[in-house]
Amino acid sequence: MLGAVLSVVVAGPSPSAAAKPGAGGCAPQFELVTIATAAQRAGVSLEGIRRADNNEDGSICIKTVHNGSHTWVDNNRQKGKGDGDT
Repeated sequence: MLGAVLSVVVAGPSPSAAAKPGAGGCAPQFELVTIATAAQRAGVSLEGIRRADNNEDGSICIKTVHNGSHTWVDNNRQKGKGDGDT
């Protein structure tokens, strides 16, 4: 029984869990979100924020700055490797 539990822990997350937003990586204090969520939070058009998604995975990193505005950058996932929604 203990061997079965250890093998599950060592194996890590399932492929479906690894594909969820969060796997792309963001700098500290940034949050990985879909571009639709980022556009909503920042109060900008979806098309305007979509241009920041250089790797075309449907996700970017967003951060609320001290005055309540937002800044965003693309996450560090390689182009063509993501499955985020838009």
